[in-house]
Amino acid sequence: DGSFVLPPTPWSTRPGSQVQVLAIQDGGGVGVGYARLPKEDERPTPITIRLSAAGSVAGQVRDLAGEPVGGALVTLVVDWSETMKRAQRRPGQAQVWQVLRIAQDPRYSRLDVVTNDEGRFVLEAVPRGAYRVSASFGLHSVTAEDLVVVEGGAAVSQDIELGEGTSIEGYVLDGEGAAVPGARVTAYPEQQRGPMGQSSRLSARSQSDGRFVLHNAATGIYTLRAWAGGYESKSLRGISAGQSGITLTMVPLGWIDGVVQHLGRPYQGTFTVTAKPVREGATNPRMESSRLVPGGGNRNTFHTDDGRFTLRNLKAGKYDIAAQTPDGLIVAQVPRVDVADGRGTRATVELVGGAVLQGTVVDDATGEALVGAQVSVRGAPGADGPATSAHTRTDAQGKFVARGLSSALYVVYVYPPSGIPFHQSIEVQAGETRTLNLRERQSGAIQFSVRDSAGRPVESATPRVKSEAGPEVWPSWQALRREGVSMRGQGWSSMIRTDASGANLRRHVPPGRYLVSA
Repeated sequence: DGSFVLPPTPWSTRPGSQVQVLAIQDGGGVGVGYARLPKEDERPTPITIRLSAAGSVAGQVRDLAGEPVGGALVTLVVDWSETMKRAQRRPGQAQVWQVLRIAQDPRYSRLDVVTNDEGRFVLEAVPRGAYRVSASFGLHSVTAEDLVVVEGGAAVSQDIELGEGTSIEGYVLDGEGAAVPGARVTAYPEQQRGPMGQSSRLSARSQSDGRFVLHNAATGIYTLRAWAGGYESKSLRGISAGQSGITLTMVPLGWIDGVVQHLGRPYQGTFTVTAKPVREGATNPRMESSRLVPGGGNRNTFHTDDGRFTLRNLKAGKYDIAAQTPDGLIVAQVPRVDVADGRGTRATVELVGGAVLQGTVVDDATGEALVGAQVSVRGAPGADGPATSAHTRTDAQGKFVARGLSSALYVVYVYPPSGIPFHQSIEVQAGETRTLNLRERQSGAIQFSVRDSAGRPVESATPRVKSEAGPEVWPSWQALRREGVSMRGQGWSSMIRTDASGANLRRHVPPGRYLVSA
């Protein structure tokens, strides 16, 4: 009669936890449902799983001469955008994306097949959805432009012509006209039809003479992009399928060679060097530094016996060079250097002892140590932010140590196990050791009433709570979970926006002074 009973699995035996239940019919549809494991003395609530209707896709793969291609791999690629659009127009299809995720798992369904000697293929038990048909054989690959829509029980036909197709050809050169071998050249259709650009993206490598050939270009206009180590990436728009004689000119990037010293001698050991771009007229240099990626050209970690370092792949411009060591050495006077395209420049960085900030984090009410609290020391908001920061965690006694801080005003952010962060400002000088005892006090709340100029309540307004140190205060997800508050549906929205009466209770606000707005 379609009924079933499943025993609880070892990894989901916690009463009240939610489980996902999958149903797969051999040669047919798939379905998904959700159930909550009953608590003690509760009866399980039955769930109903509806299997998605399945169809089939058949066709033939031929080459440019019209001959069948046997042994070609045919794959159905889900067009998520079109599938979700169609699902929204059909009642009861809200979980179509989950069904298709199951269908793409080869344990439950097969969305690929190999053609027979006559080049024909049939894909059975295909879940309802929108797809693109892709075929590949050897070095040749093509995705049909026409969308394949599978409805329940229907058979869809789609033939594919497989061949080299139209090509896009050209050269990758540097600014002096020399070849750039090994560059990766990629073409993306400017009017994308495939899912997430996966099926219709073309890719090739430039050869020793800089020449590249992109095969299997469909009719349309493409954007070309080229990447190569030591060069700034290059893009060209408006490239037509079949176009040749294209030149992608890549600008060689610059680099910085330098040495890190301590007490007048090359530093031996591990150190991290950062090249921070100097933006003329920038309102917040700290925002610029936040865009740096560790391990890239702007920042890297070295371990040498002679203090030497090289930062490569830098765009032309001015840079401030900073360095830091694990034992708390920092740069006192930050050198500024000019980097030119295709050229290297030199820098000498002198290290001095940084400030040390130590202390404890305890519960204000009980005096007990807060174990495992995250402590983040960052520069106070403003244009003259410091070049250093530190991140650490409290030990079993609630103690923490943050090293390598320059002379500046900092904000110490504490993220305790309760999930409600708090902070405190402190000013330090390079070379000194400061002790800061932080206490987590019980949080409070702010009752907001938002009205317009006529005194009418304003619904769905968002009150803003900003501390004097700069960061905004929001309800804590971790604390809400501990309190058993559900964030499903409009749960989070009700926490941060006003209701129909213009009221909002902003919870989890640590003691302090705040600027409020809406």
